[in-house]
Amino acid sequence: MNLSDINTNSFISLISGYQMIESIYLTKSKEIERLWKERIFSWPWKPWRSTKIIEVPSEEILMLKETEFSPRCIVAHPIIIRQVKEAIKLQFKF
Repeated sequence: MNLSDINTNSFISLISGYQMIESIYLTKSKEIERLWKERIFSWPWKPWRSTKIIEVPSEEILMLKETEFSPRCIVAHPIIIRQVKEAIKLQFKF
C-alpha cells in the first residue's frame, strides 16, 4: 500500500534525517477588504461589512526534538514544506 493511496490530511516524508509532516491545519486567520461587487451581490445581503476573514498558510515551522519514541521531525503547512524541499534540492544540486 502506498502513502498516496491513503486519503489523509497529513503526509509524512523523510529528508536529511528529519521526518517532515505536512498538516493542512497549520493556518492563520487574515482579515482582507471585500470588493464592492462582493458587498452588494452577496447573500445574505450585508453591504456594511467591509472586511472578511480568510485562512492562509502559517509560515511557522515546528521542530520537534528526537525522543526515544520518535525521530526528529518538522511540522508545517504543505506549501511551506514544498518550499523547504525545493530549497534543499537547490542546495544539493550538482
